Amino acid sequence: MDQRIPLLFAGSLLFILSCKVGYHDLSNPRQPYVGDEIRTDGYYYYMDTVDRVVLGKPQTDIVTRVYFFYRNGVMNYYNFPFLDLDSLEEWTADSLFVARSKQHPVGWGIFEVNANKIKIETWIMSTGGRHPTYEYSLDIVNDSTFFKKNSNQEMFFQFKEFVNKPDSTNSFIE
Repeated sequence: MDQRIPLLFAGSLLFILSCKVGYHDLSNPRQPYVGDEIRTDGYYYYMDTVDRVVLGKPQTDIVTRVYFFYRNGVMNYYNFPFLDLDSLEEWTADSLFVARSKQHPVGWGIFEVNANKIKIETWIMSTGGRHPTYEYSLDIVNDSTFFKKNSNQEMFFQFKEFVNKPDSTNSFIE
């Protein structure tokens, strides 16, 4: 067997492991939010069900979808497998969770409010390479409710005040 093949394999593996997955730049600049169309002293949430297959068996999970909006124009979006808001709030106030969430760009982004729309640009999961950005909008009903149309489903997000809201600092958004 040619000895160059194991060396080539080891070198390729080392190169792959040393590559750091990056992220695309946001195409819009961050703008501070100074309006009163939405609240920023807590989070917006929607309880949802997700159907999936685990080890060949169908399963339905409850997921809490959460948006945090900040006055500096930054936003953060999460999907949590929590059945109640108390557990979710404990988790988001945990320093380990906060530190880990700031290591990855997915879910972080910027927002702008125009009339009755929240325009968002955020990073999404990648199947390899750099994390791409994605732009979409949410429809504002009032300062404590907005909705998102997703395929054939309208999700109404409700506001909940939260004093332990994680801060918006991260290494992805200037």
